[in-house]
Amino acid sequence: MCGAYGFLGTSGFKSSINIRLRFDLENNPQTQDMFNIRPTMKSLVITRNSPNTGRLLPFGIKAVWSESQMLINAKSETVSQLRTFKTMFKDGRCLVPASFFFEWQKQEDLKQPFCIKVKGTDVFSMAGLYNNEGFVIITTTPNELMQPIHNRMPVILSKEDEDVWLNPDSEESHLINLFVPFDTKKMEAFPVSSLVNSAKNQSKEVLLPFKPLKDTKSSQSNLFEN
Repeated sequence: MCGAYGFLGTSGFKSSINIRLRFDLENNPQTQDMFNIRPTMKSLVITRNSPNTGRLLPFGIKAVWSESQMLINAKSETVSQLRTFKTMFKDGRCLVPASFFFEWQKQEDLKQPFCIKVKGTDVFSMAGLYNNEGFVIITTTPNELMQPIHNRMPVILSKEDEDVWLNPDSEESHLINLFVPFDTKKMEAFPVSSLVNSAKNQSKEVLLPFKPLKDTKSSQSNLFEN
């Protein structure tokens, strides 16, 4: 799953006008640095409305079968068929801008948080779905970097694929072809402290590299060397 991520909407771009240029937006969304975005928090999503529009929406939508249950992810393998997501897959595709995301690696009786980034960029886009209530992030199978950490990862789109995902005329087969693990060589991951475990912690300290609570196998640790 992908239940926590960050977007440096101010420091990452220096000004909101650069966000507007990066995503070819018709409006100028007011964003701020968010280091630990969690379900129910409002965050920027990019929707296609000829031209693109930046909107602040809550992370997560209510499950149709339960008022108390919230959905934050949609599996790429079933997203086009399930009744919950079928309409959004057709008419509610969006980009979820991110600077990094977090995932927790199970280590016997504890979980070690990791920060995962795309190399050489301040922002990348995750494939999402939205309605008036909020948005979810689509997940796929992990690449080689993510496999030791978690069995799912967000669908990360290249700049070229962003237009395909937002284009209302894209064929379903073309959209489904985007649901592949992102290139391992273009990503990096490093362990961070347990500060990120609490949604109350919204400072840049959640990104400080941290020695793992327990050593992982050498074959795994090599994946995180620069």
